[in-house]
Amino acid sequence: MEWNTKKEAIYQASEADMINMVVFGCTAKEWRSHNPDLKGNIRDHAYALELLVLANMEILNSRFLQLQATAVHYFSVLANAPAIKRLESRGKKAIED
Repeated sequence: MEWNTKKEAIYQASEADMINMVVFGCTAKEWRSHNPDLKGNIRDHAYALELLVLANMEILNSRFLQLQATAVHYFSVLANAPAIKRLESRGKKAIED
């Protein structure tokens, strides 16, 4: 798909919002509204682990798009993926330490 129309740009932005929701628990717009005094964007203030997960999510998202998977299926697969569960527990442990 080419990203040269307004409709396609909106679709691409919604994909980014979906990934942000999975990784950060909010969209970029929501983050900006909660952090008006911070410069940059949500990714500029992310932990290394979050950026690693984000990069992997973008790769997975690209593959799901190639397979024409639906967003509901996509979220279901990601929410239940053992690798995601391991990263979540490692991230929580790192934050607690």
